[in-house]
Amino acid sequence: MPCRLFFIPLVIAVLLSACNNIQNNSAHTETADNQQQSLSVQQLDSLIQRDSLNGKWYSLRAAKYYDNAKFIDAFYDISNALQINGDNIPDLLLLSDIYFVLGKTNEAQFALNKAENIDNQDYTVCYAKGKHYFLVGEFVLADGYLRKSIKLNPNNPQSYFVLGQMAMLQNDTTAAIADFQSATQVDNNFIPAYLQLAVVYMDLNSDLVPQYLDNVLTIDKNNSKALFLYGVYFQLKEDYEKAFPLFVSSFNSDKNNKIAAFNIGYIYLTEKLQFDSAAVWFNKAYQLDEGFNDALYNLGYCAELSGNTDSANVCYNLLRSHVPDYPLLDNE
Repeated sequence: MPCRLFFIPLVIAVLLSACNNIQNNSAHTETADNQQQSLSVQQLDSLIQRDSLNGKWYSLRAAKYYDNAKFIDAFYDISNALQINGDNIPDLLLLSDIYFVLGKTNEAQFALNKAENIDNQDYTVCYAKGKHYFLVGEFVLADGYLRKSIKLNPNNPQSYFVLGQMAMLQNDTTAAIADFQSATQVDNNFIPAYLQLAVVYMDLNSDLVPQYLDNVLTIDKNNSKALFLYGVYFQLKEDYEKAFPLFVSSFNSDKNNKIAAFNIGYIYLTEKLQFDSAAVWFNKAYQLDEGFNDALYNLGYCAELSGNTDSANVCYNLLRSHVPDYPLLDNE
């Protein structure tokens, strides 16, 4: 038996992971104009060579590195910026984000505390502290800071969004929906909230799902998460003809979307009975994540169905070396 498609629980986990990056350094870069924010890393390299005592250039380059997951480079740059101006709140918030993704939660908290000591009425500081407490599971503290952030700046979709995520983890669907809707009301282009509303309503088996996904695709017609969720929506209705091209479009919009690749392979395997094509997509998913054990198993299963026993055994033995008690291997 092939492994299942990935449905709502994994989608929720993917969207939750966005919460750590939802700030996207907007507070950090708000002191720079749009032209400066659009500078490339190479342009910033040149500016730093010519003007090495200007902390703004280090700050902007650190934000670029952070957005591209080059966290060590981002750390060195933001440290240089803070050596020039240690009281710059946006830089301290970015430093906290960098520490957090590097697993240094105490240092992240220290940076946030320093920012709060500089200005405890800055809504971005309150949001950042609320987000931090949410991510470490301190929900009472998170709630207080997030609501303070909203009080200081009601046009603050990020705080509503994190409140909604927190409500979901506490199984309070009604509160979560209200918070996500509040986020879209204060910013009708706030994509993460529309995506999360689609997830919530999909879990409720509601026909409102397309409404929220259409909102996202109106803003960004190639949004990979929205296209993927649309595929899941039709898959749950067993409408594979509609689900399949949506998974393909999702993958084409984000070539790192291993889950879309897996689901394409699954439909090739179980609905189209095209085992070679299925194997291509399971291999794509596995190459994107060599810890993706379900993709490795299904890759072997496709080989087995195609009569290629040697290739199947290679996959099964590799999987067995990774996960000796993988359930479906008992049948192989």
